Amino acid sequence: MMGSIEASRASLYPKGPLLPIFKPQPPILNLTRAKIPQIHPKLMRFPRWSIIIAALSFCFALQARADAFTDSIADVVAQITNMVGGPSAIALSVKNVSALNDSQFRDLRAGLQAELHRQKFQLVESTQAVVEVTVTLSENAAGYLWVIQSGKEGHSQVTMVAVPAAAAISASAANPILSLRKTLLLTLDDPILDAAVLDSSPTSSHLLILAPDKVLLYSVHNGQSTLDSSQPLTLPKPLPRDVRGRLLLRRDHLFDAYLPGVQCSSTGQGIAAVQCHASDDPWPLATDGSLNAFFATTRNYYTGVLSGADARGRQAAFFFSAARITESGADLWLMAGVDGRVRYFNGFNETAAPVSGWGSDIAGVKSACDAGVQILATRPGDTAVADSVQAYAAVRREVTAVSSPVDFSGPVTALWTAADETTVTAVTRNLASGRYEAYSLAISCR
Repeated sequence: MMGSIEASRASLYPKGPLLPIFKPQPPILNLTRAKIPQIHPKLMRFPRWSIIIAALSFCFALQARADAFTDSIADVVAQITNMVGGPSAIALSVKNVSALNDSQFRDLRAGLQAELHRQKFQLVESTQAVVEVTVTLSENAAGYLWVIQSGKEGHSQVTMVAVPAAAAISASAANPILSLRKTLLLTLDDPILDAAVLDSSPTSSHLLILAPDKVLLYSVHNGQSTLDSSQPLTLPKPLPRDVRGRLLLRRDHLFDAYLPGVQCSSTGQGIAAVQCHASDDPWPLATDGSLNAFFATTRNYYTGVLSGADARGRQAAFFFSAARITESGADLWLMAGVDGRVRYFNGFNETAAPVSGWGSDIAGVKSACDAGVQILATRPGDTAVADSVQAYAAVRREVTAVSSPVDFSGPVTALWTAADETTVTAVTRNLASGRYEAYSLAISCR
């Protein structure tokens, strides 16, 4: 949340918004599969250039719609600021009674939350709020309409923000070209930092789980999990409160586990013997060791000090997570910075990435679709809000959504590329049950 990190998240809240201004992506058009009816030449009474102009006009209209919604979100936040007297702790409820589908409305809601965070609002439960604010997206003959209602000390205020008519293009034009699938691996009461699938068949699998104080080995058969063994971790130092951990499978022994200031390793192909020691070694960002990053021992982010072939002796700004893609046959990295910005890193320099609506967790994944490498990103939000993950593609450094979001029942607390790089492990905390759920995410072609 868990996607565009605010200062508080940089100090131990990784789910803050990534970019201050939300800009909805224009719908993805799959023109290659559109079936164009044949027209007899005698019936075609307009030149070909008029078709091109019409197509360009439609594309410009789609962009105008995105810009119109972007501007309206800033206006909505300005109205909320005026109604409540300035940035404060608010209980926010966002509703949709318009024709927009759930996926598009979810993006708008995430953008509104991101802009409120940027303006220093705190989104809290109603019991902790200074004021309750309800924002409803409606529509009328003139276009879309935001209705904002605030209640403060028994006094209710209502105001409205109209979205320009340019935004009234049919929402059904969106056409995701890939499908993002999630598969539940395991549910536990205790926190899960990372999970790895050791072997798998259609009906059974073995899972290795990293917790803050132990590793666990589970057998899963027909959806039923059984704990085979558990091994406590003898840690040489206390871990930070908002701890993160990385689990990597190895060839000569079962695993290495990375925790802030600590590294643990199995001594064989099981978990019966695990040795832990204080370590300042960098965490591998790629399983092949092409890029490694030093992790802050008392925080929950990377310091930007890098090693490996992809680093080329350079450093990066502090970042929370990273995803590897390719550019002209070479590795290119996207890094979600703790300053709320996403950057490209290629070993020579860092440049701003044109993304919006991302949270602090991103990961790369390989597939047989499209460019062959996609980025999975959470959406902005806090730990009290349910999260989603969406797939994106970067072509010539232009980032575009290529799947619909996959929803979860709580915030995403970890997002790691698996050892084979064709799946991503997502860990969430279910807001209803309080339990931790580990999922495997994969891309399938449409």
